Amino acid sequence: MLLLNSILLFSQVAINADGSAPDNSAMLDVKSTTKGMLIPCMTLSERDEIDNPATGLLIFCTDDNQYYSNKGTPSISNWVIVSSQWLFTGSDIYFTGGRVGLSKTNPNFTLDVLGDINFSGTLRNNGTTVGNGISAVTATAPLTSSEGATPNISISQANSVTNGFLSSTDWNTFNNKQNTLTFGNLTSGDIALTGGAGAVNGSGTSMTVNKGNLTEETSSVLTVSGGTGSVLGTGTSIQVKSANTSQSGYLSSTEWNSFNNKVSSQWVTNGQDISYNTGKVGIGTATPASSAALEITSTNSGVLFPRMTLDQRNAITGPAEGLMVFCTDCGAGGTLSFYSNGAWRTYTPCAAPSPSVGSHIVTPGQITWNWTTVEGATGYRWNTTDSFGPAVDMGTSTSKTETGIACDAICTRYVWAYNACGVSVSTALSQTIPSVAPATPTAGTHTSIQISIDWNWNTVSGATGYKWNTSSDYGTATDMGASTTKSETNLTCNTSYNRYVWAYNGCGYSSPVTLSYSTLTCCGLYSITVSHVAGNVAPVAKTLTYGTVTGIPGEPSKCWITSNLGADHQATSKDDATEPSAGWYWQFNKKQGYRYTTARTPASTWIYPVNENLDWQAVNDPCALELGTGWRVPTSAEWINADAGGNWTNWTGPWESLLKLHAAGYLRPDNGAMDAVVRGVYGEYWSNTQISNTNANSLTIYFAYTVVITRQKAQGHSLRCIRNY
Repeated sequence: MLLLNSILLFSQVAINADGSAPDNSAMLDVKSTTKGMLIPCMTLSERDEIDNPATGLLIFCTDDNQYYSNKGTPSISNWVIVSSQWLFTGSDIYFTGGRVGLSKTNPNFTLDVLGDINFSGTLRNNGTTVGNGISAVTATAPLTSSEGATPNISISQANSVTNGFLSSTDWNTFNNKQNTLTFGNLTSGDIALTGGAGAVNGSGTSMTVNKGNLTEETSSVLTVSGGTGSVLGTGTSIQVKSANTSQSGYLSSTEWNSFNNKVSSQWVTNGQDISYNTGKVGIGTATPASSAALEITSTNSGVLFPRMTLDQRNAITGPAEGLMVFCTDCGAGGTLSFYSNGAWRTYTPCAAPSPSVGSHIVTPGQITWNWTTVEGATGYRWNTTDSFGPAVDMGTSTSKTETGIACDAICTRYVWAYNACGVSVSTALSQTIPSVAPATPTAGTHTSIQISIDWNWNTVSGATGYKWNTSSDYGTATDMGASTTKSETNLTCNTSYNRYVWAYNGCGYSSPVTLSYSTLTCCGLYSITVSHVAGNVAPVAKTLTYGTVTGIPGEPSKCWITSNLGADHQATSKDDATEPSAGWYWQFNKKQGYRYTTARTPASTWIYPVNENLDWQAVNDPCALELGTGWRVPTSAEWINADAGGNWTNWTGPWESLLKLHAAGYLRPDNGAMDAVVRGVYGEYWSNTQISNTNANSLTIYFAYTVVITRQKAQGHSLRCIRNY
């Protein structure tokens, strides 16, 4: 809220000591050679609490001694430091507050530049010149360098004496060499020993391998034993072991023929899995149909799919599309079940789906069980046990009321859907009954207007519902279900009422809570007709009717008149400049009113200045004197609340409110006259709150703003009366 001190309110304001007019370009022109202008000073946290700050709003922050301006909008503020953070020393400029970014919003270094840098002069590092380019590069083996400012860097090719890179030719040569020599089953015709005197390692002796792979490392197939390194020496033999289930070795011709006559399987194993992907498979037929991957033929046997319960079927991990099982507890006698489009489905072309659980209603000693309707079902059965045969036939009803329910119980009941094809799987219905009745509810926050009250109460733990009544009688009370609110209409304004609420559950009901509340005042439902008598309050005699209104934002519980005191009728527009719409004018804390047409009535001596240390006194209050006890001039706080609650930013806000405030003008403080351009341009409405001996607060209405501001008590302002109920 903006508070200013000035003599009069014009379209421009000048504050100075020499009486000069404001500059034509300025709404506010402050001039002084000995004083400055102090804008609001506050902390950062106080700044951030400003409600809907205007774009361009300026404050001074005492936390960091900086000016801030809102560069954003009232709803999304963006406070920006107005003063520069760069500091000057002579002609030098410097910054010590953090990092500096050029073309970067989040610099990572003391100076962080995104883009090219062009400079002339010498680049230095701590005073030492930084050279340009590369002066020399050296290298160590296997790298070599020609050195100099533009060196050539190379690496030698590896050979038997030089480390370096491996060429692709050498790589292929090495890659094609054998790691070891291996050979398989040996016979006496496979190995020939020639030369020497029977010694393999003797001079001039060689071993020739005619076929097979000779393993140069230790082998379980070839064993050399006896002698001292001689193969054919005395006591020396070469043994080739015979192959068996646990020994690699040679295969006899008998065993070879035995293995050769066996039929090799075309099934392929992979761990514990087995697969066949060569052709079709026939069981019971040697010629499976060309369109079938698997054909099973029999006249006395069938195909048995894996059998499992519903829970076991649902536990299968990652079922493939089309996977089939037989679900043993799907439906009355089980059914085929297949996986399709991400869900298990049962192959039951004619059956009723199971009902879904509805919302049960629990009252003391009673449960009303509810379930959903099933498409295609012709009826339902209900039972206390999971047995369809003795179940109660409910026909097409989807509700069953069960009485005699005891406290502290968990009740489970069962329901089936049926049609001509069969019976669904049962649906279990469950409800827990508490061991004790619920506690008494507590009153909530009620709201009302003149003819209705919205009663509210708080939820109670363990309660399943509530009852409401105008009298303390549970038996005739209205069942509210789980709702905790009741709207009651057709009431009398400005009247107190008592109502009663109980909480209940399956075990019983609580004692009632008494709810008490009143309807709003009858303000707004009636008007006031007053016969004003000319005298020391009313300036002229006339009979007027004033409308009333309540619910004004910011002051919703107060009752206001809807036209100015002394006005013949409500204004027709916000700039209505007529006297009948304006009403009368009063100086602060004076009960004498004035009518102004082309001159002031009465033409008594105008008091100037009004200098007294008083708020507006009740004995001088024209609202009470003319309208009756209870009516009064609004306080400054009430005008401020109405201004803020209605978000009045210019004269449109108060005019479009229920109060229909308009620019009714004012009388000058020095002589009680009215300037020609005042009525229809400005509106001034007194509060009963003084600021000093000569000044008091008034609501000012103008096309550009609406504000509660300090005015001279000697001015003549309009009155808009208010009262409490």
